[in-house]
Amino acid sequence: MVSYCLSANANTSDDWITLEKIRAPTNSSTVIHLVPLPHSCRSEAVRLRWSQETPHGPEGYESCWGLDNVLLVNSAHRVPLIEDNLDPLDTANWLFFPGASIKHACQSEGNALYFHGGEGAAHSLASTRDIDLHREEGRSYWEEDFETPPLNWDIEGAMYGTKCGEIESGAALVFEKEGRRRVCTPYLDTTSYGNLRFHFTMGGGDCDPGESHDNDVVLFGRSEGRRERVVLDTLPYSSYRTPAVVSAALPSELQTPVTQFCLEQQSHGGANRHVWAVDFMQLLPVLPGTHTHVAQFSINLGCGSYQPANRYDTLSSHQSNEI
Repeated sequence: MVSYCLSANANTSDDWITLEKIRAPTNSSTVIHLVPLPHSCRSEAVRLRWSQETPHGPEGYESCWGLDNVLLVNSAHRVPLIEDNLDPLDTANWLFFPGASIKHACQSEGNALYFHGGEGAAHSLASTRDIDLHREEGRSYWEEDFETPPLNWDIEGAMYGTKCGEIESGAALVFEKEGRRRVCTPYLDTTSYGNLRFHFTMGGGDCDPGESHDNDVVLFGRSEGRRERVVLDTLPYSSYRTPAVVSAALPSELQTPVTQFCLEQQSHGGANRHVWAVDFMQLLPVLPGTHTHVAQFSINLGCGSYQPANRYDTLSSHQSNEI
């Protein structure tokens, strides 16, 4: 079966563009096909067609086929994060693939990763290079690393340095002075953000730790036109001796065109007492749907002469422990 597209800009009705040739499956299982549209098919008045090629012999076809749930999505044109048809193999895409050969095998179209197995064969696998799935094009992020004094912030009772150790990286905002200790961001447009996060410690490194809940630090936000503040979290004095990430979901009342976030310590023992520090503050976009990326590949099992040991695991991913 062949899938085509026809643009309204085509000269004749015969100017169909072949998108994919779908080989007959080895069994009756339903198969999902993901087909990127070429630029010539991304325009107005485009038609799609699926057709079965004329049989080469007089016997004809002895089976039928069906089509269901056709979906066109507007993210299909995004550049793939990794793509390899193995003709030839791009060594930059792969870390290792023990037990595999690069060859034409198992009815593949061109080269394939061929795992021949056999008696006493070691565990076979293929591992790609690391892929950053965190940030996506077109999605905005706001962040402040405090390596230099930020502009338009309201900061009281703090200095820049590494007295509390390395919180995230480099310098941090360290609150150790006498008097009021508070930091507030500029007013920000948070309509497209869903999460505030930052690195925090109290008593880390050479800093004096807190002694009671009177030394807790409160995280709150407020939007223009509203007098009351919205408390997002209270950071206990004894929970952050080791620097850790604080993450707070933004309620709808703080997703406005003019919103400010603040951290404030209600009480402390004076200069160099009950010291806390903040580093690398971020606003992250509203969480997308469950499925943000798709991995697509072809696999043919049981195509070799040795089949009793055939066993396969599902596609898996490894996430770095770094935050």
